[in-house]
Amino acid sequence: MHTAEIVYWEEDGAWIGYLQELPDYWTQGDTLEDLESHLRDLYTDLASDELPGIRRVAEIGVACNEPRSSRASKRLAACWFGMVPSMTGTGRFQPVPCHREIKDRLAQHILSKLECH
Repeated sequence: MHTAEIVYWEEDGAWIGYLQELPDYWTQGDTLEDLESHLRDLYTDLASDELPGIRRVAEIGVACNEPRSSRASKRLAACWFGMVPSMTGTGRFQPVPCHREIKDRLAQHILSKLECH
């Protein structure tokens, strides 16, 4: 026998629920047993593939160690430590000015602009 996970709750004296893999299709029952019966019927109807446009939830496998992910991790780690990829396309990393350097350069730039006026 196949099993299906369900999500259900009681609200205003009625039991409401849906199939975990088909969360767009809700049903209700007077009791929990009645709800389970309706959910079984719903599953049968939706699994028959006779109804068009049924949306489902599924899981897919994904690779954890693709080269692209590795490159992205290295870029992230390099940025964390104050480095960014070179814009020359060499693939090497170059240092990023620290916050204090940027602040000092900005202050000098502002002062030079004020002195001109």
